[in-house]
Amino acid sequence: MTVESPTTSDHSNRQLLPIVKGLLAVIGLFIAGFGCLLGLLIALSLMLTSEAAVVDSSTAGLAIVALSVGLGGALAWQAGRSLFQKPSARFWLPPVGLFILVFVAAVAAGQALISFELWPIVTFPPFHVVAATLPPLVILAFVGRALRSGDFRWREVIVQLAGGAFLSISLALILEIITGLIILALVVVVMALLPGGLDSLEAMVVNLQNPVWLENPENITQLLGFPPVWVTLAVVFIILAPLIEELGKIIGVVAMSYRRPTLPQAFLWGIAAGAGLGLMENLFNTITNLEIWALVILMRLGATLMHCLATGLLAMSWQRYLTERRIFRLLGAYGRSVAIHAVWNGIVVAMAGSAVFAAGSVTELTQMLGGGAAVLLLSLLGLFFMGMIVALVAITRRLRAQITPSPSLVESTAE
Repeated sequence: MTVESPTTSDHSNRQLLPIVKGLLAVIGLFIAGFGCLLGLLIALSLMLTSEAAVVDSSTAGLAIVALSVGLGGALAWQAGRSLFQKPSARFWLPPVGLFILVFVAAVAAGQALISFELWPIVTFPPFHVVAATLPPLVILAFVGRALRSGDFRWREVIVQLAGGAFLSISLALILEIITGLIILALVVVVMALLPGGLDSLEAMVVNLQNPVWLENPENITQLLGFPPVWVTLAVVFIILAPLIEELGKIIGVVAMSYRRPTLPQAFLWGIAAGAGLGLMENLFNTITNLEIWALVILMRLGATLMHCLATGLLAMSWQRYLTERRIFRLLGAYGRSVAIHAVWNGIVVAMAGSAVFAAGSVTELTQMLGGGAAVLLLSLLGLFFMGMIVALVAITRRLRAQITPSPSLVESTAE
């Protein structure tokens, strides 16, 4: 087996880089253009309907345009400038406190517009986009400002954000759907072999074919409690999603390893990749039940932090692997990131299941037990969130101590 020397490898990278940069610029432009077109189609469709669901549609439409034009356009801009060897500005964001104040104001105003029905089809979507975007920016601002003595650039952050938002979530969604359908089929087969299972399956199929049955919220609760459904959801969210998404989020960091990142730099890249996926979920996973939108968007703070921390830790382990070549240590780090993700998802699924159980209960005792379990799990989720904050602060402080400030930070044109 022939092993390339560092010089040969570097030469190959230099030949390939212009092609990759041009491709990224084209992809960014495509995302921005496609998002604008899709947003326009949604706007036209809203003019033809007067149903209450148009608030969801208008919110999704603006979210698509904001994400595709904002992040897709930024990717195209940075890739294009890099292709022509233009420098990238140093990564910098305003103070965390400012973002938090704007976030609180956006959440309060957005929920008020929904609750008091103040023409939400037009007024609510901008507040949703702002509130969904700020949690990733809060985390990026904290880490970026804490490590500001390092020479980090907007270009690398934008690439990682886009990778997390577009590439990793696309791959994860495809794999999760495929594996989820396989699990659903297996559970259905097992249930059909059990006594009375086939009759239950046939009854549920009949119900699902009845549009009136689906419109009843109590029946939706029954559907979520149906064994093939809840088993599939539990396996996908607690096991498969962490395994798949943690691999997907690290792709951008691995792809940029040719730049030989430092440990703080790799951590920031991982944080940005996790922030990208968190941003996508914040924009689109929070508009299915607008009556409790504020509560859901607040919980997204913890979910976004979970994505950022898990990927940041794995990115640091990848950087160590590049220098130490200890595969088992890297696999252990992957397992740790998956565990963080799985614990968070597991608590959320258990909390949602308890709430569904309480809502579908017919006795006061079972309602109290289900509601109490949901409150207890919410408290546990809060403690886990606080633990992740402590971990993020501790890791960032340790990394800051490892940075040797450069007397003069000169922008590189060889990116």
